[in-house]
Amino acid sequence: MLTRLILLALLTVSPAAADTFTGPATVIDGDTIRMGEHRIRLSGFDAPERDQHCGTTACGAVAAEELRKHVADQPITCVPDGTRHGNRIIATCHTPDGQTLGDWMVSEGYAVDDARYAPNYAPQTAAARAADKGLWPHGLASGRAWRIGAVDTADINPAECAIKGNISANGRIYHVPGESRSYGATRIDLSRGERWFCSVAEAEAAGWRAPGAPTS
Repeated sequence: MLTRLILLALLTVSPAAADTFTGPATVIDGDTIRMGEHRIRLSGFDAPERDQHCGTTACGAVAAEELRKHVADQPITCVPDGTRHGNRIIATCHTPDGQTLGDWMVSEGYAVDDARYAPNYAPQTAAARAADKGLWPHGLASGRAWRIGAVDTADINPAECAIKGNISANGRIYHVPGESRSYGATRIDLSRGERWFCSVAEAEAAGWRAPGAPTS
């Protein structure tokens, strides 16, 4: 009897996990679409929230609009992973050419890798950030980091780019680990336009200065 109940449960769950949806998509925000009756959370990346600002830029609205233009009238194919996030199905979706929506959004600089879900878009995040694509010049932050009011270090990989670009009453100041006395106490808030840099040259080229350096 127990074995039969388990089999019945598997038959109930498995088809939903295996279903593939193909058709026109309506963009809700930068990482959520609707296909017919299905509300889908795009897997592997995190885009800014609809009402989120990155500095003075309405990055949530920008991300949603860029995804909307990219999707356009193309038939989108979505493959659920069998899990849900609230009332949304978690799925990886791609355009007819085979490129996933996550790959495009992250590569163009409108979203960041989300390590909680596959696929892995960390390389695309790093490349877009290094090239200052899309929203990166405005201090792109994930929706999750913005919601909790903190920086998700998985989004910025500070192990490789550890220089903190802080904005304060003294202006835009960069802090180098091992050199700046304020480094440990400095917190970076990407939603305010603060940034991480990979080199002093990169920080200075972007308009940040060393602590104590004269303003230009």
